Amino acid sequence: MSSVIQPNDNGVLLETRVVSPQFLVKIESFSSLSKHGIQKYESKEFSAGGYKWKLIIYPNGRDSGDNDYISVYLSTAGKTSPSTFFEVNAMFSILLYNHHLDHYVYSPGRVCRFHTAKSQWGFSKFISKKCFKDPSNGYLVDDNCVFGADVLFLSPQRVIESLSVIKDACPKKYIWEVSELSKVDGALRSEVFSAGGCKWKVELHPKGDSREKGQSVSAFVYCVDFASYEKVKALISIQITNQLNDKHISSRGSPWFIPLHPGCGWSKFCSIVDMEDSRKGLVVNDTCILEAQVTVLATVEKDEKKQEKEEEEEEEEEEEEVKGVFV
Repeated sequence: MSSVIQPNDNGVLLETRVVSPQFLVKIESFSSLSKHGIQKYESKEFSAGGYKWKLIIYPNGRDSGDNDYISVYLSTAGKTSPSTFFEVNAMFSILLYNHHLDHYVYSPGRVCRFHTAKSQWGFSKFISKKCFKDPSNGYLVDDNCVFGADVLFLSPQRVIESLSVIKDACPKKYIWEVSELSKVDGALRSEVFSAGGCKWKVELHPKGDSREKGQSVSAFVYCVDFASYEKVKALISIQITNQLNDKHISSRGSPWFIPLHPGCGWSKFCSIVDMEDSRKGLVVNDTCILEAQVTVLATVEKDEKKQEKEEEEEEEEEEEEVKGVFV
């Protein structure tokens, strides 16, 4: 059983336990630190989760406003990877031994993200010097004290999202001649075409999709093969060519395509009334000409493990995908 104690009015709420921590540092003649001008003591390195760690103890507080407290921090001391950037999530506790009661007071587990720009976390007001130095409390006995640390390694992480912005993006145009429109009640899907290293197709609903059934023609562009990409940003446009004059109908947008939502487009692309009006020129001899243009603007590569997992999930997905819609 642990209990909660309040060692000072402004310090950390500490709990107690009898189990020893992963790492212990014993400081003999604690008062000599200040006498000799040692404002920061760094412990030797210890290992946890494949990383090196160390305790940093400030006997008179780390910052000017913490002079009445002892500050204690956990810091990364090294990493196994030679990369210039690293990141690791860890749950840690800082402990202090009570010589009289033979137990430890400790800070409840705190989860923090240690990385290159922020390599240490801890408590600027871990315990007040008044409470710490009071002989009756048992933390400093014969000028000796024992601090400790526990580190629970959660998961290593790296910056895995690599965004590539394509400088010389080239548009790819696909022309689709759709015949016998009057016989179509559901969706029509084009052949697959390539653009920007990905494969695409166009989906046309002459009578409208589920949202616009009987009201509007709906049109969508799908990315059907992401290859090694996690996300793809593309400028897309769809045009139904006017076969009598230059009054074409078109829409464009620049969405992100992801495997979970691979299709984007327009439920209200144009009205069915206009589409079926022979005088408008959009349909001639029951045939329309649809032009789709895709320009891949940027891609985000996927890491291998995530790719393998997504491939497994894709096998279990239903054929019908969720659409993104421009409004």
